[in-house]
Amino acid sequence: SETLQEMQEISVLSDDPEEAARGTADLKRFIALPENCVCADCSIDLDDPNDFWASLNLGVVVCVRCAGFHRSLGASNSRIKSVVYDKWDPGMVERLVEGGNGKARSVYLERLPKAYNLPDPETDDERMRAFVRNKYVRLKWADPALREAKAAEAAERAASRRAAAGTGGRSGKRAGAMASLSSDGV
Repeated sequence: SETLQEMQEISVLSDDPEEAARGTADLKRFIALPENCVCADCSIDLDDPNDFWASLNLGVVVCVRCAGFHRSLGASNSRIKSVVYDKWDPGMVERLVEGGNGKARSVYLERLPKAYNLPDPETDDERMRAFVRNKYVRLKWADPALREAKAAEAAERAASRRAAAGTGGRSGKRAGAMASLSSDGV
């Protein structure tokens, strides 16, 4: 049974103790970077490890409030984990540390107008939720290369779904033809 103190520590789980220690050190180093000590979305200071939440697929560190907005995007858009209270494996840490709030800012906010009033910790929930959705899902201010890559990924997924359905997007049947009732489709 874990003690409360153990639960409040950052740790990475692995069958290999050395790999676990490396992953734990990498995660601690990542959240200690100055760019990652403020929420990527509302810019509140993150002082206590318990305050750090991370989006694995976006590579950003956020506060608990903004983590809720990320969760509302769905796990396919933002997979949120507590740095302290959730279980981490080395692969998750590797994915996360490829990013960082500074890198994400340069990609997701590249085309943000200079006059845009960024949210802060006092921003109301409705505006904050819209900002997070515009930033990460709609890619409203993102680097054009990211927007193109995401559009290509979506098209590829759609084509794969059609191919998996065996239709290629068309039914392949003559209009007005009666469906076969036999088990072999003839």
